[in-house]
Amino acid sequence: MNYSAHLVETTAKSGPSPFDPYNPYDLTGTERQVVDLLMAGLTGSEVSDLLGISLRVVVQRRIGAMRKVGARNSLHLASMIAACRPGILPEGDFAVLDA
Repeated sequence: MNYSAHLVETTAKSGPSPFDPYNPYDLTGTERQVVDLLMAGLTGSEVSDLLGISLRVVVQRRIGAMRKVGARNSLHLASMIAACRPGILPEGDFAVLDA
């Protein structure tokens, strides 16, 4: 099973995750679920169906996450979240792209 499929399966089953030391932006559980699923390649409609929430709520949670992180767009949000997770981005020069 690839990482995206695993993420979709565990996120849908587990609900909002508990405190995570790699969540320095203090995203809510739903914001984290939405961002994780979008980062896994799902569309907003797919996230909506999977989580049983409206597409409007998906968009609101993504926008809320972007505000907390200080991201200018969805790609910037994904890169900033990925940078907080060990093993996602290589160490070294690439780790300071957002500095």
